[in-house]
Amino acid sequence: MKANGRLYRPLTLFSFKVTRTLFGPSPGPQHALNVLIHGLNATLAFFLLRRILPQFYPAVMGSLLFAVHPVHVEAVGPVVGRSELLAFLFGMTAILFHFRDRNRWVTLPASLLAFLSKEHALALVPVLLLYDLFQGKAYLRSRRGILLGLIGCVGIFLAIRFAVFSHLGSQPDFPSFQLRETDNPLLLLGWSRRLIAAVAILGKYLRLLVWPGVLCCDYTQLALALEASWLSLDFFSGCVLHGFLAVVLFVFARRKSSMLLGPLLYLGFLFTIWSEPEPRSQRGRRSCISILDNSFL
Repeated sequence: MKANGRLYRPLTLFSFKVTRTLFGPSPGPQHALNVLIHGLNATLAFFLLRRILPQFYPAVMGSLLFAVHPVHVEAVGPVVGRSELLAFLFGMTAILFHFRDRNRWVTLPASLLAFLSKEHALALVPVLLLYDLFQGKAYLRSRRGILLGLIGCVGIFLAIRFAVFSHLGSQPDFPSFQLRETDNPLLLLGWSRRLIAAVAILGKYLRLLVWPGVLCCDYTQLALALEASWLSLDFFSGCVLHGFLAVVLFVFARRKSSMLLGPLLYLGFLFTIWSEPEPRSQRGRRSCISILDNSFL
């Protein structure tokens, strides 16, 4: 847990602790576990693609591309990327069981484990709700119990998180929350520059998917296009990408296609934008808004 960032990811920390206890302080086992989890994630990606795509071989090729795409080095390479890997592992498990007619209850514990791995996995709830809603009222009624259970899991996670921070906050040696520009490079930008920079950053991610030439394990203000203009290539790419996704979302929603899940997953995790509590020492300044969590790209 990172106190000054108000991060609560106990399952990720537990995995670090267990690996260190079993194999010692060497970083090798930690990296090996990341690679193993990524292999499991690629397998889950195959099962999801197999459900979405009508043919077998495109699903195989898609999962293989997911497994070997260089951009995933950003999450698999650094040990700290374990949170993204575990959130994907349990989140994708929840999605796959949500679509099943048997053992659908597995969706609930898998979702809670995803929340405890990384808080961005909370986007699973609106994504699954929107997907079920687009499939029609009958389909939505058949998943009503699971959706209510998911909301309950969110409540459990938030209650645990609140209890932990309430206890830690009462300790005299617990550091106070200080929001810094290094926590979010967009903090000091005006709303127009912030919007341009955010869209340009998404365009940069798109470019990395096509040409992953320069990768980074920790995106700070030095690695992001904060000075981008509306004439920049990254900004233009970001606009084209999201315009295309809007059209795809509209078409798939009208057809009630399973491929609707793809853009919904992307947009769902894109809009997990957390407004951090404003520190007392910085009252009156703009709140910190985090950008896209890149774990599902």
